[in-house]
Amino acid sequence: MKQGLVFRADKGETLLDTLAQAVTRYCVKFNAEPSVVYVHPDTPLVDTALRVVKNKNVAPNHLWLEIETKETL
Repeated sequence: MKQGLVFRADKGETLLDTLAQAVTRYCVKFNAEPSVVYVHPDTPLVDTALRVVKNKNVAPNHLWLEIETKETL
């Protein structure tokens, strides 16, 4: 986890809706599409084109999006 976008999930929205909003925000900010999303270990996995990685450093109800590189593998 080097450089990316932290996105907080709003209450009442599904994880897929939140992820879609986060990806849109990432694309606007970085002019690129993310390839990986880090989530809190208690977050249920969803079917997405992004690689989903559970990470205890991510707060509950938050997503961390970034482009995966050799350094982040």
